[in-house]
Amino acid sequence: MHKTRVMSSMWLFIQLSRPHFLVGGFLMVALGASSAPTVDWTVYALAQLMVTAAQVTAHYVNEYFDREPEPVGTESQEAAEPSVTNDCPPGWR
Repeated sequence: MHKTRVMSSMWLFIQLSRPHFLVGGFLMVALGASSAPTVDWTVYALAQLMVTAAQVTAHYVNEYFDREPEPVGTESQEAAEPSVTNDCPPGWR
């Protein structure tokens, strides 16, 4: 049962990364590398890592800030520690 939960969590994590959008980053870095006379594979790997990291970070941040805040006065909000989204100005939530 525990292994199933871990696999389910991993699958959700992969879906959150939106792999269908990551393909564009792979293609753009490959296109840039193909236009060079010679390819330094270390630089190519670093460029791909940076582009993929930036895309994945944007997806995760987007999901984090798109969540709906809990209504004021609910038991779970009163018991919760202050979070980043609770400290934001009202128009930013």
